[in-house]
Amino acid sequence: MSSVQQLAQGLANRCDTIAGLTCYPLMHPKPEPPAVCIGGPIRWTYDETFDATWRPVFEVWVFVNPASLVNAQQALFAYLAPTGAKSIPAAIYGDSSLGGVADSTKVLGGSRPPSVLETAGGSLLGCAVEVEVTAM
Repeated sequence: MSSVQQLAQGLANRCDTIAGLTCYPLMHPKPEPPAVCIGGPIRWTYDETFDATWRPVFEVWVFVNPASLVNAQQALFAYLAPTGAKSIPAAIYGDSSLGGVADSTKVLGGSRPPSVLETAGGSLLGCAVEVEVTAM
C-alpha cells in the first residue's frame, strides 16, 4: 500500500515538472514563491469497493509573491488553469500514476478562494486545489 508520504512526494514531483516552480511534499513553513506545498490528506476513504484501495484527498497549495496583486492573481490563474505550460492540473495528469505509486489521480477543483497567508517567510498569496488519489 502506498504511504501518505509517497503520494505527497508523487504530487510534488509532478508539480516540479513546471519550470520555475519550487515544490515541497509537505506544508513548508517558509516556501520560496512561486511554490507548491502538498497538504493533507484532508479526507480519505478506505476500501469502499472491498478491493483494498484507499482514496486520500490532498490540497495542492500554490503560493506566489503578493507584491503586485494584479501580477500575483495572473500567476495564480496560470497555475490553476486546466491546460498550459504552468497548469498544475495538466502537470498532474501528465502522469496520473504519480511515478507508479497511485492507481489514478483526479483533480477535483478549487477548495478555497485565493487569500493572503502568513508564513515564516512573510505574506504570500495562495490558493488550493483538491486532488483525489486512488491507491492500493
